[in-house]
Amino acid sequence: MHTPPRLVACSDCGCHHRAEEIRCSQCGAAPSGRPAAALLLGLALASGCIGKSVAMYGVMVTGPQVSVAITAPADGASIDNPGDVEIVATASSSEMGDLTVLDVSWSVDDVAACDDASVSESGDTTCVTALTAGDHTLSVTVTDPDSGSGAQDVITVHVPTSN
Repeated sequence: MHTPPRLVACSDCGCHHRAEEIRCSQCGAAPSGRPAAALLLGLALASGCIGKSVAMYGVMVTGPQVSVAITAPADGASIDNPGDVEIVATASSSEMGDLTVLDVSWSVDDVAACDDASVSESGDTTCVTALTAGDHTLSVTVTDPDSGSGAQDVITVHVPTSN
C-alpha cells in the first residue's frame, strides 16, 4: 500500500513541503516538523470531503453533529395502561437546516419498531408501539446519512400489571 508523504509547515515562510526535505524550497529554512494542518484541511475540503469525517495526519474534518432526545414519555415513567404508547423524540443538528434527511430508527427492548418513522422539518419523530406489562427499554437513533454522524437516546418505562 502506498503511503503519501508527510507534509510539514516551514517555520519561516509558512509554505508546505515534504518532511524529508532538508531545506525549504521557498526560503531555505530547516523544516519545523509541524504537520501542515491547514494544507491538509484544504485538501480534504477541495476533494469533496465537506460534511464527511476524514482523518488525515491527525487532522479530522467532520460534518454536522446531530443529537436526539426522547421527550415523551419521561425516563422512568409508569405507563398506566398496556397497549399502544406514543413515544416522541426531537432531533437537532448544529449545522443542518433540513432535518428530514436524517435516518431514524426506533427499538423497544432491542427489537426494531416503527420501521416507517421519519423526522419532520422541526426535528420531531414519533413511534406508536404496543407495550405489555413489565419494564421496557425504548431507544431512538438518528443518523446523518452524508456524514455518518449519529446520536442515540435510551429510556426505561414501566407498565404495571392490570388488575
